[in-house]
Order: sequence, then C-alpha cells, then structure tokens
Amino acid sequence: MKRLTSLSAVAMAATLVLAACGSESDGGADGAAESLRVALDLDMSIKDPQMVNDLPNLWINGNVNENLFKPDFSGETQEAVPSLATGWETNGEESWTVTLQEGVEFTNGEPFNAEAAKYSIDRFVDPATGTGHAGFVRVASVEVVDDYTIAIETDGPFPDLIRSLYTVAMVPPELVQDDPESFKEKPVGTGPYMIEDGATPDRLTLTKNPDYWNADNVEFVADEVVLNYIPETASRVAALQAGEVDVATRIPLESAESVPATETTPATENLSLRLNSENGVFTDPRMREAVQIGTDVEAIRQSLYTDESSGSAYCQFATPQVFGFNPELETPPVDVERARQLIAEAGMEGAEVTIVGAEGRYPKGNEVVQAVAAQWTDLGLDAQVEIVPDDAWLAAVLGEETDGEYVHEGHDAIILDVSAFNLTAIEPLTTALTQGGVDTFPHDEFPEARELLEQASTELDPAEQESILQELAEVVCSAHGTLFIGNLNVIWGVAEGVDIAPQPGGRVRLAEDK
Repeated sequence: MKRLTSLSAVAMAATLVLAACGSESDGGADGAAESLRVALDLDMSIKDPQMVNDLPNLWINGNVNENLFKPDFSGETQEAVPSLATGWETNGEESWTVTLQEGVEFTNGEPFNAEAAKYSIDRFVDPATGTGHAGFVRVASVEVVDDYTIAIETDGPFPDLIRSLYTVAMVPPELVQDDPESFKEKPVGTGPYMIEDGATPDRLTLTKNPDYWNADNVEFVADEVVLNYIPETASRVAALQAGEVDVATRIPLESAESVPATETTPATENLSLRLNSENGVFTDPRMREAVQIGTDVEAIRQSLYTDESSGSAYCQFATPQVFGFNPELETPPVDVERARQLIAEAGMEGAEVTIVGAEGRYPKGNEVVQAVAAQWTDLGLDAQVEIVPDDAWLAAVLGEETDGEYVHEGHDAIILDVSAFNLTAIEPLTTALTQGGVDTFPHDEFPEARELLEQASTELDPAEQESILQELAEVVCSAHGTLFIGNLNVIWGVAEGVDIAPQPGGRVRLAEDK
C-alpha cells in the first residue's frame, strides 16, 4: 500500500517558440503576420492560466498571463531568467527575496506589484484553486516587503523554487476576487497578447497587446492568433493541407510526409510501462529483471517511431534537456536467454501477465503494448493485452483508494509517462516514488530511493543536487520497476513560410525575445 501525498498531471506537450510567420498576410506594421491560425487537438474549455495541467492553457500562460521567471534555452542547458521579476536572492535555507518589474499593468488597468505577485502565488498553491501542479511549489508564505519586492518562505529547504515559479501565472487580484467567473472565461494578464471577446471552448482569438510593457524587446509572431479546436487528427491535417490553418498540433508520424512542413521537439517525459511491484508476478525482482533485459525497447522505439522522431529513454525518467538527467545511464542490453533463465528460476514459466494500454492517449501506444506483449510471449509468459478507455486507464494507474491508501490490482504493467514540466528530474521522481496513486516502486527492496529523493529535494547546492539526482536515477534503473520505452518527439505540421523553433517544456511563446 502507498499513501497519497498529492497528484499531478502526468503528461504535458512540448513548447513552441514561433519566431516569424507568413500566414494570411505579411502585413503587420512591425513585420509580424496579420494572423496565425492554429488547429489544436484539445478544447479550450478551461482557460484559467493557473490550471497548468490543461494543455491549451499553455497558449495563454506566458502570452496573456506572464510568470515571474521563465526558462532560457539559448545555452547548452536551460537556465532560469527573470520575466516579471528582475532578480532573486536567497537568505538562508528557506527564505528568498524576489524583486519585480516596475511600471507594469494588467490589461484591465490593475497594477502589477508585490501585492499582485503575493496574491497570484497564494492562489496557485491554494488547494481550492485545483491546479494539478501546486504540490511542486513548496511555498509556505509570501510577504510584501515593498511595492516591488516580495519575501518567500518555503516549506523546508527548496532549491527548485525559481523553476517551480515557471508555472505560476501572475493574475490581477481585484478582477479575480470580484468577478472570478469572468476571469475564468476571459483571463486578463500583463502579457503580449489579450483574449478577444466571444471565446468558446472551440475557438479563441488572441490579439496583440498595444500597450505591452516589454514590446521593444520582443518580436510578435502575428497581430492575432486564432486557436481552433479540431479534435480529429485527419481533420487537422486536412485543414493544414487546404491552407485553412498555419499550424496543426500533434500530428502522427505517418502524416508528416503529407503536410507542407513539420517541426518537432522532444517531450519532457519518457513513454514507459510501469511494472506493478505491489501485486502479481512483478513482486519478484527476478521477473522485473527478466522483462527488463528480455524486452528490446530500442527495437520497438525505432520500428514504431524511428530515430528521426524519437530518442532513447536511457533507463530513466529525466530526458536530456531536464536538470538531473544522468548521461552515464544507458538502456540495459538485451539478453533473452538470461531473461528466460530468470523466469524459470522464479517458477513463472507460462505465467499470465496483463498489460494495460490507453485507447488514443499516446501516439501508437496500442502498438507499443502489443509489441511488448509479443516479446514477453516469446520469453515464455502468457502475455494478455487490455486496451481500455482513458477513464478506465486512469483508474488503473491510480489504483483503488480507501482513506488515502492506494492498492493496485488487476494488471501487471500499464503504459504511462510522467512529466518534468518544470524541467527538473525532481518532478517525475517525486510522482513515481512518493505519490500513492502512481507509485508502485519496490521500496522495500530499495529504501534508499526515497532517502535520495529527500536529499535532492532539499540540497541547495546545484552541483550536489544534480549528483544526487543522477545517483537516484541509477537506483531507479536497477530496480527494474519501469520499462522505459523512449522519448517521443511531438510533431507539429506547419504551412510554408511559418518558421517554428521548438523548445522543450510545454510552453508556447508568441512573442520571443529579440
């Protein structure tokens, strides 16, 4: 049994930085196109920018609403840089001072200042707000020092505070408190774009903010950005082919050749199969090792996704662009004969194993599950596949809960990914190793895993923290509790003349720094 501490979203898409666009017209006065038309694969029924577990909000968070800090990918590794903040300093292990931009206003005229920053952070971490990412922002209190300075106290030493603030959108306190429903329908921020009236879950238009405080230092992608919800993949592709849209999100690999152009970016999570070490055949470590070395995950990845649109998972949750990635880890070599020997030693020849897939959730996810089942059958197991709807899949992932205790039964492996949305390995490792609804790790065999996670979560020296995270990645790999399949690229179809430079991390920037 595992106790639930908090739940988070387990999947996020990839970032786009849209540098320039030739869509309906080249005619913006500052060189930007007049309109960028986008076909989204998810609706926009939830627009609140602090609900970061919902993908379309990533077109709002950072463009309509801004954050105190943002990731910069211009170097070899991502670094935190100020956005609505101007800087920060630490004052001991749990105290931070953040200074803010002066002279910035929300588009409804409210001032952005320390009171607004405090309110925004307090609202984000308040459980009543309901964001799936609040558990990763370990803020105990925020105090106003002066008009443009806040003091943040963390819940214990928290080295990842600045990265965690990547997701905390700044919102106008008076509007949110006086008319919360209006704000949820039409968020107001300080950003380079504003939401036009008449937004629906199927269509939303962003227009350039004429009074944007940082306009001299950015390049706008377009005067307006029109977001259209087109759920069917074939329809998004057809719209792009017909010139009805300029960008079509999340198109499958097999459609890449049929669109004018594509741009890809690695996701910040690895597709995997979680092995159930709580109940069933994988409580035996020999069985976990057997399927780990008996499954040619690289052959599956290369066959289904190709090297061009995917990369190795390197037997870890972190991806190469994430802080804490261990470059020394590799996918375990395949040894089918040793795998069969381990199965025999465990007395499990012919044992039934059930693998659960999620209908339509992951690109070619059903094919992944089928391919793994075929290889496990070849090892001498009776591999059964169950492809279930999304709600049933989520119920299986989370297990059955009673009074905060979770038990996972009815399956031996399940397809899953765990996101590093704030670009640190702390996030997926925390989800996988401590969150009861997701965690099936063999902690009794590897008690050092949580100990290392606690050390990494409180270590303030970046080099030492990274070293601990890399050591923890080695422990997770050696436990054989997760069969890591690969790091899949997110593919976007684009029209001719649309210049897109992808970045990892789940954010979409429509006004990029010059």
